[in-house]
Parts: sequence; C-alpha cells; structure tokens
Amino acid sequence: MLGYSTQSMKRILFSLCFVPSLLSAQSPPPAAVARLPRPILVSENSVPQSEALPDNYQLTLTLGDDHGQVVDLTLVVASKQFRATLGDQGNLTFAGTLSPDDSGGMLIAYTLEWQNAIERGNSTEYRSSSTGGSVRLQMGKEVPILRVGNRTARLSIKKFQEPVAK
Repeated sequence: MLGYSTQSMKRILFSLCFVPSLLSAQSPPPAAVARLPRPILVSENSVPQSEALPDNYQLTLTLGDDHGQVVDLTLVVASKQFRATLGDQGNLTFAGTLSPDDSGGMLIAYTLEWQNAIERGNSTEYRSSSTGGSVRLQMGKEVPILRVGNRTARLSIKKFQEPVAK
C-alpha cells in the first residue's frame, strides 16, 4: 500500500472527510435572496374550463379621499381569478377570486396591498399595508370595503358591455 501506515491512512481519511465539514459549519450562512413572484402569463387556452366564468365582468376598485383625489382601477375578467399590480399608484396590488352566487350576484374574495410614503426629515420611507376579505356584490351596485381616515376603497361589479362601434 504505497508505504503508508494504518495511522497515516486514518489521518488522511479524517482530513478528507471531517475537516471540510468543520470549515463549512463555521462559515456564515449564505445571504437570503429575495424571490420575486414570477409573472403569470395567461393565454386564452390556459384557463381551465372550470375556472372560466360564463360572461365577461367589469370589476372596479375606486380609491378616493375627502380632497377629491380618485383612482379607478377597472379590470375586465372572464376567469375566477384576477390580479393587478400598479407601481405608479403606491405599488398597489389588487387580487382575488370571483364566484357567482345563487342570487345572480358575485362573491368576491380579495386582497389589497399598497405602500405609503412617510417623510422622515430629508428621506422617505415606505411602509406596506394590506387588507383582505370577501364581499357579496349585486351587479351594478357599489360597496365600501375599506375606510382609513379620509381615504376610502369601494368595489363594484357588472357584466361587461362591449362598446358599440359607430
């Protein structure tokens, strides 16, 4: 055996097997990498028939305040799931599911997430806020889903009507 004693072979094996594991155990853990959600690409054929709705629906989220500033977010959907993210509106994300109910209305389960800018001296910090829940809506009716101070969020739904070409 190449002239190595049993004791030397044990030392070599010890060095090859245990020293690397001891060294790696003392190294700092790798930095956490933030995982960004992958965009969902939806094509006409990618929505399972069980997830499709019988009609197109127009879902409108209206954000406003007592000063008259209003943001309308309108989605037209034909599937039970929806999602919209707007970076220019405080990183607003509105997502959820639609389920028709027996009364001809819609049960909407939703999440609403946004960021508020907070001025701290010469810098601006951003704080995340969110809310979620579910609400039953009748077609063409609007319901307030959130009020914070002078800000409100209202939700409405109706069947989408194609504009008539002239």
